[in-house]
Parts: sequence; C-alpha cells; structure tokens
Amino acid sequence: MFSSHPGVSHNYLREHELNVWFTLTVSPRSQLGLDRTVELLGELAGVDVIRPMPALRFFKIGVDLDVKGDRDPAAKLVKAKPARKSPPPEDLTDRDLDAIRALQRDLAAESEPFRALAAQSGFETGELLAHGHSFLETGQMRRYAAVLAHRNAGFVQNGMGVWRVPEERLDECGQAMAAFRGVSHCYQRPTYPTGPTTSSP
Repeated sequence: MFSSHPGVSHNYLREHELNVWFTLTVSPRSQLGLDRTVELLGELAGVDVIRPMPALRFFKIGVDLDVKGDRDPAAKLVKAKPARKSPPPEDLTDRDLDAIRALQRDLAAESEPFRALAAQSGFETGELLAHGHSFLETGQMRRYAAVLAHRNAGFVQNGMGVWRVPEERLDECGQAMAAFRGVSHCYQRPTYPTGPTTSSP
C-alpha cells in the first residue's frame, strides 16, 4: 500500500511495535502537505497507529561504504559536517522545479549524458548544470552521485538506532553520532508521549 505512493523511497518491516517504517517526500506545493498525506496513507491502509516523524535537523546524510573491507566502522571522521539550513521551499521557481525533476532522472552511459537529459526537459546543458551547482551551494541538494545497489554489492546488513536525547544535549549527541564513519544518517526527529523518536532507514 505505502510503496504505491510515488513519494515513498524506502519502506521496511521492522522489529518494533511500530512495525512498518517508510520515508515519504511530497512537493512543497502539495495541497495536502506531508502530515495529512501520512495520515491519509494510514487511513487507506487501515493501520492502527501512524505517526509523521519529519526530520527537524540534519546532522549527517551520506553513505560511506567500505568496499575494501579495511576500515573500522567505529572509526571517527576527522570532522562531522555541520548541518546547513536551506532556503524555504516557497523560494523555488517553476524553472527550479523543472530542473529538480530533470536531475532526478537516470543518466545514460554516454560521453555527454547531461545533454540529452537537459534537452528532454527543455534546458540547455549549461543551464541545467548551473541549476544543479546552485542547489548544491545553497544546500537544497545535499549531493549528486551514483547510487550503488548496495545489497547486490554484498552489503546486506544494516541497523537503525533510535535514541531519546535530552533537549539540551541534542547538538552534542547528534554531532557525536554523525562523526562515526559507520553512521550514514543522523537526524533529530519529533518525540511523542509514547513511542520513539526515529532515524531514517
């Protein structure tokens, strides 16, 4: 049910009272908004409980797979990257949105892959690349990279930790967790009277 929504990128069965965990992205111009979309999906699926847990603060996002097998996953990076605050979604123009849609598409294995990608979306190659560079500079795009099918490459195990951290120690703990190479995602999420704060799968 949840996976049928085009904005759902990850969907997992977890060993927890809240046993289905999915990540969802909706357009900043969505009439429903994120919370209502989550609620509606829960109603359509007939679940007992569903809770929106948006990222309140990013401490780290970025998978750093040890393909050689010679690194200690508990080793710390020299310095964890600080979170950046992006411009508000309402600042995006229609042309920006067109560029975002274009840059989400797969690249062809050819010498000038961005030329065809730009042409399909009504851009000159340089214009589309300029949008991409701008998104990276403002933090609206965190990265642009190839996606490794990690399970097919032999990385078949991962884990998710959920911690309830005192408000006054959020920055300290978030930066400490993000400093480890083996940690790929670290977020602050909302808490509820009962139940967990969650990190992204």
